[in-house]
Amino acid sequence: MNYSDNNILLYLGISLLLGLMADYFFHRVKLSATAGYLFIGILLGATGFGMIGEGLAVGLAPFLTFALGILAFMAGTTVQYEALARHGRGFLTMGLGGGVISFIITGGVMFWLFSRNGSTNAEAAKSSLVLGALACSIGPWTIRHAIHEAKARGTVSAALNSVTDLGFLPLIIMYVLAEAGVLFVEQGFSGGFAGQLALKLGGAGLLGIFFGIVSLPILKFTAGIHKTAAMILALVILCTGLTTLAGMDAVLAAFVLGMVMANCRPQIVKPEGMQLVKDLHLPVYIVFLILEMGRIDLLTISADEWGLVWIFITSGCAARAVGSWGGGMFWERSKRIRKFLSIGMFGQSAFTIVLALSVIGGGDFDRRVIDITIISVLILQIAGPLCTRLALYLAGESGRNITDEDLMKEMVAGDVVNPNGEVIDENEPVNHILELFANGERSVYPVVTRDRELIGVLSFESLRGVLANHDSWQWLVAADLMTTVKERVTANEPLIRVYRKLETLKAAQIPVMDEDNNYKLLGMLDLNTIRMKVRSEILCRNHQHKGVNS
Repeated sequence: MNYSDNNILLYLGISLLLGLMADYFFHRVKLSATAGYLFIGILLGATGFGMIGEGLAVGLAPFLTFALGILAFMAGTTVQYEALARHGRGFLTMGLGGGVISFIITGGVMFWLFSRNGSTNAEAAKSSLVLGALACSIGPWTIRHAIHEAKARGTVSAALNSVTDLGFLPLIIMYVLAEAGVLFVEQGFSGGFAGQLALKLGGAGLLGIFFGIVSLPILKFTAGIHKTAAMILALVILCTGLTTLAGMDAVLAAFVLGMVMANCRPQIVKPEGMQLVKDLHLPVYIVFLILEMGRIDLLTISADEWGLVWIFITSGCAARAVGSWGGGMFWERSKRIRKFLSIGMFGQSAFTIVLALSVIGGGDFDRRVIDITIISVLILQIAGPLCTRLALYLAGESGRNITDEDLMKEMVAGDVVNPNGEVIDENEPVNHILELFANGERSVYPVVTRDRELIGVLSFESLRGVLANHDSWQWLVAADLMTTVKERVTANEPLIRVYRKLETLKAAQIPVMDEDNNYKLLGMLDLNTIRMKVRSEILCRNHQHKGVNS
């Protein structure tokens, strides 16, 4: 397919629009949004309509280079010194130990397979080094999303959150080792190897630190979050461009830059500006994944290649399970936590695609490495979160972190309203009404007919005009003093909507009507009643969970 500038813009727009639609749909069915973006890549790419191909990727080469930089930068921001210090040395032991075990097991398996499939020893070694390094990826954002969707709370979910606090640090360390190994395979022990190692990896790391330090005084005096975000993007682009031009590792430099900025004080790098960069990087992330997935024609992949994919996934997951169990022996003595932790970390982050593209570049590599990486990300972005939720369910922690808002979404107004609440008859005299207000706790009462049909409401404000005129008390009734009802809800209306309506209106109470008869009053609802009922239900559910798990 021929790609002109207009075609490229059109296809980019279609990709982004469909990617956002997939994000919404996959979120509704509680699946990873990343899997949705990759599915759109299948739909628009070589497997589907053929709108995306190598020609489009060539035309967007500068964009893809920028995408590698900004995605690496965002991955670097996940590494927080406070989290590392909080969890201590044992936490690093588990993460890095698990990464090394995954590296060795998966790398060894893939080397044996590539060697048997016609690759030279050098090609097999380089490919297996890359895949071995990528096998230790666990996908911090994916795991956190799965914990959130499962509404989990307990020791296993806390341990999973602790693992994700390490961010992509184990993965980037394994990546650096793999890239050093690739350089060694290509050049052996020589001056060229030492020079390339110092330039490509050492230089990239130092340049990332340099840009991070230089940016601090600039960002400190940058006014406004939008200008801060723009300045951060400019620094990422400049860092990526310089490292690419100098033959350094642009992904490593951007990752280090993200680490430096993420660990600065909020007075220097404004958190709101960083959050805005995170929000702005989403379109880049979506288009990047769609373009990379679109290059692969799943229908032309041979049975041998599918075998490589499944063996990579199987060996990688098994290695992560062994690594988390073995590493946990030094960090967490609880067999229960180690057991479920090994099941809950089968996800694979899309950041592995960035790393695979970076280390392979235009070098002499087997193209199957990229295909295996992308397809495994697609599969594990679906299977990984499911395994995480399964681990939390088996641990008995699912559904224990329900918030007030979550429960309100499950309930309706009729579940909370008290049908036996006090009301005022339309013919009630004033002296009886004043006695009711004096002895009662409410500030608003509904006025009803004999058939309990709502005709208005009475508040203390409505009675102020007659308090001083005692003579009128003998002949005035509730119907003379009531005010009309401006807002009402039905019994089947979602409780969360009723709660938000009360907050928006700043109303003390709101009448709840029968769903079949919009004039028949069931009772009155106020914010305090809703909160008390919801909190009581949450305590009851937590008690039931505790009884089941004991």
